Amino acid sequence: MRSGQEENEHVHNKCAFVSVFGVMLHYLTERWEMLDYRRALACGWDIGSGPTEAMRKNLTLRLKRTGMKWDPVNAAAVMNLVALRESGQ
Repeated sequence: MRSGQEENEHVHNKCAFVSVFGVMLHYLTERWEMLDYRRALACGWDIGSGPTEAMRKNLTLRLKRTGMKWDPVNAAAVMNLVALRESGQ
């Protein structure tokens, strides 16, 4: 048997879960067409995070060369420019 405080915490946690679940469900339903993996594969699109992770690693390595020091704003600007160039944009 739960105490009143335990019961309140249980109800609060359950409500929080339902709320987060609702947000996630809305997010997915708004992007449902993006989950059509057969179509993406047929179009030759990447569907995994591998290429994205590889690019992230490649971009950050460019900033870590010997003697290089970057503040966050300029590092982000350089990474954005390199990402645009690498993506063909």
